[in-house]
Amino acid sequence: MTSTLINKSRLQVLQARQEMLETVFSEAQQELTKIPEDKEKYQTLLVNLCVQAFVHLNDARVNVRGRKADLDLVKQAVAEAVEIYKKKGKVVEATVVEDSFLPDSVLGGVRVSALNDRISVDNTLQARLDLSSDRMLPQLRDTLFGQSPNRKFFN
Repeated sequence: MTSTLINKSRLQVLQARQEMLETVFSEAQQELTKIPEDKEKYQTLLVNLCVQAFVHLNDARVNVRGRKADLDLVKQAVAEAVEIYKKKGKVVEATVVEDSFLPDSVLGGVRVSALNDRISVDNTLQARLDLSSDRMLPQLRDTLFGQSPNRKFFN
């Protein structure tokens, strides 16, 4: 009887912790929706995301996709990014794809692809949030809940 109660209480604690983590990530997602509102900062972000994708793909021809609402900003960002990339001693021919857009659920950013869309770099805000949340989950747990007393090894 006692072990059942202990297990139930442990499960409740784990469930409460999981709900708190989900709340943190949903609040982060809400904050990310505000980024495209500041056009100047968002433009700079798009340029940097494009340059990062160009470097990562290291291909002479790439396609860049953005949200339909960001089309003009993406075009400007790609032009600036190509110039920055040239200053690094590399040449890229970047085409902004205007017939298939990213869904609004990606919150902003770009998806850059090469080799007829066989290789792509997803530099959308949602993809970066997902990546960060996966990588930072252990640190976030330690920050919010402290280190587990049952843990024997620390990296």
